[in-house]
Amino acid sequence: MIAKAKRVLWRKLNPIKLIVHIGLHKTGSTYLQHILNENSDNLQKRGVYYQRQEGYPAHHRLAWRILLNEHEPLVWLIDEARNANCDTLILSSEDLEGILYDDRPLEAIQRAAIQGGVSEIEYHVVLREPGAAFASLYKELAKHTYVDLLALVHSVVRRGFIHMAEPGGGVPYWYYSFDHARDLKNFARRSGCKPIIHDFKNMEPFPGWQVIANHIDSIKFIAGDNAMNKSHSLDKTAKLFQEHLSQIGITDPVKIDNLEKFSLKVSKEFADSHAEALTL
Repeated sequence: MIAKAKRVLWRKLNPIKLIVHIGLHKTGSTYLQHILNENSDNLQKRGVYYQRQEGYPAHHRLAWRILLNEHEPLVWLIDEARNANCDTLILSSEDLEGILYDDRPLEAIQRAAIQGGVSEIEYHVVLREPGAAFASLYKELAKHTYVDLLALVHSVVRRGFIHMAEPGGGVPYWYYSFDHARDLKNFARRSGCKPIIHDFKNMEPFPGWQVIANHIDSIKFIAGDNAMNKSHSLDKTAKLFQEHLSQIGITDPVKIDNLEKFSLKVSKEFADSHAEALTL
């Protein structure tokens, strides 16, 4: 009981600011995460904590726990930042894009913030033109065998998002937003917090730099091009899909058509929503 009271007092006397970078997908998140990971020591000297990851630089595994409404792991990370004498914590995973529609991760973050003594939360969102984001996302999903182009574009145009339940690998679901204004206004209403919105087109000095604009002088190491999660060409995407099919005994030639046409459809459908979102 005494130990718990001391912990509560410790948190109260050492408040933490929490920066939550939720992507979006295909907006340079991986490159930014490499930079944060490689500069974690320099950031920590300035009081900014980014938990260094071995291998892939994002906080995906923690994000997956949060998506399932588990708040305790984030409380532990907040205390870890406090133990490192930092007053700011950065959490980054584009899998947290699900916060835009799912109450469970939002509630988990808010509970962790209360328990962990967070004084302020900033939610950062980087937005990319919807048609370009769709084309890039399609090529990414094809790596995971999700190549039904008609089904994907139908979901986007009809619902304004793509949702994939239990895609495997530990992530409980994938959510991809295209109706940006709707999703961000709903998020602001649900969270009581206005998200901080950045335009993907503003890529200098590196994609997503706006998330850490106040700490840019701590960045000494810039990641190389190999840190970018670049999209495959359509030919390579088709070849990759062919390899997936051959593993289950299907050798029919694969041809991917209409991606450009469908991407233009997504651009037109959500142009107004995207433009409005950038002004929110």
